[in-house]
Amino acid sequence: ARAAALLAAREWRGVRRDVPLLALHYVPAVAVGLTLGLVFDDLDARNGTAAGIQDRLGLGFVICAAIGLSALSAPPRFRRAARLLARERDSYGAVPAFFASAVVGDVLPLRLLPPALTAGLAMAFSRAATTWSHGILFVLAAAQLHYAFAATGRFIGSVAPSDSVANAAASLLFLFNLLLCGFFVAPDDLSP
Repeated sequence: ARAAALLAAREWRGVRRDVPLLALHYVPAVAVGLTLGLVFDDLDARNGTAAGIQDRLGLGFVICAAIGLSALSAPPRFRRAARLLARERDSYGAVPAFFASAVVGDVLPLRLLPPALTAGLAMAFSRAATTWSHGILFVLAAAQLHYAFAATGRFIGSVAPSDSVANAAASLLFLFNLLLCGFFVAPDDLSP
């Protein structure tokens, strides 16, 4: 427990000191959330007259794309953490201590808060959610999507031979997921 606390404190300090990484996650999260909220302003007033990329489906697609792109910082971070684990395994103990420190230093500040900001700002300004509970569920779903993308990226980072290969593989997987997620299917082609 003491080793996990020491590693978590070190990881948290490292994330706080890495200002470019924090800026890479929080500045675009706020900018994209505000921009989407203003572009998709007052979706309820359109009464279903907007089609395709202009309605709630378009808002969801752009949020998914923004969240997926921000998750691409996970593979190189995990590769550095894996190298650190291999070097310091005897000093701090077992893998669970390193996993706990990764949760504190990576998941909370980089994988849950930025997508919650993006989705929350977009939902608040566009008024796309009809009730608060729907808005909260959307924000939680966005955070879960970002964590799933990041977890996949961490796995790719652990098996890839280099950071560039890990980033390329994670980017291709992300684009493939966007292609097959159903945003590009015409509603008339869907079976009832």
